[in-house]
Amino acid sequence: MILSAVSSAPNSLSIWVHSLKDWKYHGEGFRPKRCKTTLPGTYLTAGSGSQMWDIYTRLDEMNQTIVGGGGKTVALGGYLTGGGHSLLSPYYGMAADHVVEIEAVTPSGEVITANSCQNQDLFWAILGGGGSTFAIPTLFTLKTHPTPSLSHLNILIITPLPNTSSIIFPLQAYITSQFSSLSTSGLSGYAFLLPPSTPFHLFPHITNGIGGLFMSCVVLQSSPSSFPQDILSLWDPILSHINTTFPLSANNFTTLTIPTSYPSFLAYFAAHHDTTPAGTNILPGGRLLDAPALTRNLTALSEPYTSLSRGPQPASSIIAAHLVSGPGVHTHPNRFKTSLLPSWRTSYLRVVFGEPFPPLNETAKSEAYARVLGKDEVIKQLAPDTGAYMSEVRHHNLLLHIRLPHPNIRSAFTFGVRGYPIEEKGWQQRLWGENYDRLKRIKRTVDPTDVFWCTPCVGNERWK
Repeated sequence: MILSAVSSAPNSLSIWVHSLKDWKYHGEGFRPKRCKTTLPGTYLTAGSGSQMWDIYTRLDEMNQTIVGGGGKTVALGGYLTGGGHSLLSPYYGMAADHVVEIEAVTPSGEVITANSCQNQDLFWAILGGGGSTFAIPTLFTLKTHPTPSLSHLNILIITPLPNTSSIIFPLQAYITSQFSSLSTSGLSGYAFLLPPSTPFHLFPHITNGIGGLFMSCVVLQSSPSSFPQDILSLWDPILSHINTTFPLSANNFTTLTIPTSYPSFLAYFAAHHDTTPAGTNILPGGRLLDAPALTRNLTALSEPYTSLSRGPQPASSIIAAHLVSGPGVHTHPNRFKTSLLPSWRTSYLRVVFGEPFPPLNETAKSEAYARVLGKDEVIKQLAPDTGAYMSEVRHHNLLLHIRLPHPNIRSAFTFGVRGYPIEEKGWQQRLWGENYDRLKRIKRTVDPTDVFWCTPCVGNERWK
């Protein structure tokens, strides 16, 4: 491990784990330490600093892949400790569901192995309980899958007309109400809900009145003969309903790109990985939506979309709707072996929104923060009992504050802590639900003197 030169608080240290990139492929099963049974299948042991592009490309040589992140530089450690969602999650489950063993350094400096046969509480806590909290994971062993072939489709449904608010939000509500059935039928993807008067880069000549939905979606191909009809047939009844139900539908236009087939997940990822630039000041919020929230009342669903789409600039008006949960997440046999927010096991959609603000402007930041909290309250009305994904819904991007109570403890690490500020009431249940009390007990056991401290993280109520 390499000690970073950056500290985020007095007397604190951070460890840069970028160089932790050990690698071993297990092609004929894996036997966790102290376990009596060899697990069938194929597995990967990799360092916590391993990045997705490297993992995908090396595994592709064995015709394998993992449930992994959507950006090239996403690192394994931070991704897995948050739970890890993916386009493949609706089929295979969350990334954390596939971990079978962890090597980690405890707050007391001991190198331990955690799996289903030893250090079970710590194993459970690390997988979904958040990084920078319980221990320093250095190695993960997780199950790999035969790389799937995929069908990809971009779909755009917009109304380039002025004064179309009465159409746009009910239209968005109807489409998202279909997401639970689309997921069950095999679709996953990333949608963006476009409010009126939001320019869209695919149609730069249209500058007003634009609104609707853009979605990039995939379906795993069962056989070459099923392409491309399967992915198109999933949308046929939805588009038919739109054309016969919504006013001015003749002036709406629906754009379907030519469906594309990819022979492997790596081929798809190389063409569609996340290229969002870094360095933007934005305060995001969001919530998981289950089937009742999406289907029980379309009017109730469209009203929050109206409120969420209000913002001082276009970037704060677009709502991201990630269809990254579904049958594979809901029924995965290892779902009780992780501390991931339990609402993932019933939800389908992850709704995300944000409020940007100019740098070095505390007034604008405070105003953006107030808007995000207000939008959070609006979306909460749809699903009051779900929660938010702790790894990607944050109002601050903080590094780990590390106290050094013992002279023999020289270092620790962070993957970059993301989450809600401690001042927000109910953040414990929002981010971890019914798992929080157990997580807190484990934190007190493995780290009684709070060597690892971050905000908001499990057990940090004792500190400011």
